[in-house]
Amino acid sequence: MRDEASTFFRVAGWSAYVSAVVSAFGIVFLLLLYVGFFGGKESLLIFGPLNDICNIVQYTLALPIAVAFHRLLRDRSPGLSLVAMLIAVVGIVGVVVSQFLLITDVMSISEQLAYASASLLIVGVWIVITGFLGRRSGRLQISVAVIILGALYIGYPLWAYRVGQQLLSGKRTTIE
Repeated sequence: MRDEASTFFRVAGWSAYVSAVVSAFGIVFLLLLYVGFFGGKESLLIFGPLNDICNIVQYTLALPIAVAFHRLLRDRSPGLSLVAMLIAVVGIVGVVVSQFLLITDVMSISEQLAYASASLLIVGVWIVITGFLGRRSGRLQISVAVIILGALYIGYPLWAYRVGQQLLSGKRTTIE
């Protein structure tokens, strides 16, 4: 059982690392899109779909993180940990589906913006809940500043990197 749990936490840790890198590229693509949009450089608008693809990959890779956090925190806060994981799944699925519908032209950007924004807010709530649960229990040592930045999308790469470090370290304690 312990080996299976250790393998799961390694997978979740590496998912967090890859999610951090993909997210960083996505943020760069988003900034380039805005430069193109507001600077009248249509050639840069290609970065919009690239950002959307990055978001799909980034948040799909966050699913193992949600499960790992629940496994780490459930013995100290079983109800809130489960609720947080369910919040994460709803937010992540919302982001992934809305981004997919946008890039396949099923949904317009104005329609998608509302769904994606709401879903990102939900993911942010999960990041804050699990961040504070983890800090309170001593199972996750991530600063309040990094937790808040992670919840605000622009700081997600730093948050995911720190999460990867925590999940891959032997310092975390959990009932496996």
